[in-house]
Amino acid sequence: FINPTLFNGERMSCIGGICDVAPSIFSILNKPAPDLWQGENLFSVKRRKRVYFFSPYSDYLFGFREDNYKFIFNATDNSTALFDLKKDPFEANNIADKQPQYVKEANKHLQSWIQYQYNYMDKILGVSSK
Repeated sequence: FINPTLFNGERMSCIGGICDVAPSIFSILNKPAPDLWQGENLFSVKRRKRVYFFSPYSDYLFGFREDNYKFIFNATDNSTALFDLKKDPFEANNIADKQPQYVKEANKHLQSWIQYQYNYMDKILGVSSK
């Protein structure tokens, strides 16, 4: 956020997603975010450490960022990628084969998140997506 009235050029290193923008704006306005919203206030010190994403553009990509890691599952070609963004900020070296336990756990987290999204959409739309 850039606003010279509210901020003085500070930078934050937290990981966030587009769903976090509205709750963050509401926090600036001292208003509670609706319970239905999935995002979190970017200014909160109690933020979650893992932020999920989905990209349906050239391939169907599901993944998350957590600390220095970025995990990506490509559903189009059934491949997995893991990057250490601190050592490899341009995502040039896939280290998934060197971290099999992390990949196994990451897949579990991702599957849980995808199931949660199906259930969330069922609740929002009132129709079953299954």
